[in-house]
Amino acid sequence: MPTPAFTIDANDQNNATNGVSRYAEYLRLHAARFKDYDYDGDAFTTDAHEFATTAFSIGQPPIMAPPYIETHRLVLRAATHWDEDGRPAMNVDLAMPALPAQLRMLTQTWNGWDHTRNHAFIRPDDNRCNSIFATLTARVSYADLELPAPRYSHDCPDWQTCRDAVAALVTHLNTALSPILGTLGHPNTAEGW
Repeated sequence: MPTPAFTIDANDQNNATNGVSRYAEYLRLHAARFKDYDYDGDAFTTDAHEFATTAFSIGQPPIMAPPYIETHRLVLRAATHWDEDGRPAMNVDLAMPALPAQLRMLTQTWNGWDHTRNHAFIRPDDNRCNSIFATLTARVSYADLELPAPRYSHDCPDWQTCRDAVAALVTHLNTALSPILGTLGHPNTAEGW
């Protein structure tokens, strides 16, 4: 089984300066993001999907660094997409380490993906020669996912409810993305194109 697309920081409580949770402190600092501006700018959202989406976004960079929600080395970005009927999905951009055979032949002298120290994929920064780096966007719907009802206390989102909502969303995303990451991360992927 491949490394999951998303993992939750198991040391969140140990790294907390408030003695409770690092994530809880970021939720407190960014509580205004939970406001429902479509209906009443002073009210917090009561929609479980919006609540989970906001909690998820706060747990990622650039808001939290190091993040509460860590990503697989192939995950470049995760952002919510809402369709015209108000159904949420997560767009997850994944680095494709291998190109289709025809492109590999045409671009042998081009730069590809660069890597960080922990082997995460990053776009090449060197413009001295041409670069080609492919991404795959997987859109994972969570419109039917059962999520905890939003809870607030003292004008802040309840961090335990946020934690539970994020855990449910992460589990759902990991289940959907596991076969894709398994294929993209397989050492013989290049041969399969």
